[in-house]
Amino acid sequence: MDVKESPIQQINDDNFFKKTTPYKVKDVFTKYLKLFNNPKYPQIENALPHRLDFDWKTIYNTVDYGVFVMRHMETWFGVTVEKWDSGFPLTHTAKKACLTRLRKKYAVKLVTSNVNMHRNRIMAEVVEYGMACELG
Repeated sequence: MDVKESPIQQINDDNFFKKTTPYKVKDVFTKYLKLFNNPKYPQIENALPHRLDFDWKTIYNTVDYGVFVMRHMETWFGVTVEKWDSGFPLTHTAKKACLTRLRKKYAVKLVTSNVNMHRNRIMAEVVEYGMACELG
């Protein structure tokens, strides 16, 4: 692959930093699709990103974006925002508890997945840690 065609190379472009996040994501995603000759890339390239207004959105939570992404991939099935049930509570306290639970759920799924090349080592460390805790 030519370095100039790499999606990562695009990030080093000065114009890239002048764009807002949705356009950055779209540009890198389009470059990726084009690199692998995906026939849909022209549609994505010509599409305009739109920020959706979710009832469950947060403004200052910049830590849990990965949890939100995982939950969105888990719960969105092509419906409109109005019909989409993400399962996120609307109150701050309930949402915080939900995010904590989901963070644990996704971490366990990632660590214990059969495709995780470090799974066996991590699971052995868990057993070792459990034994150490029992011994006190």
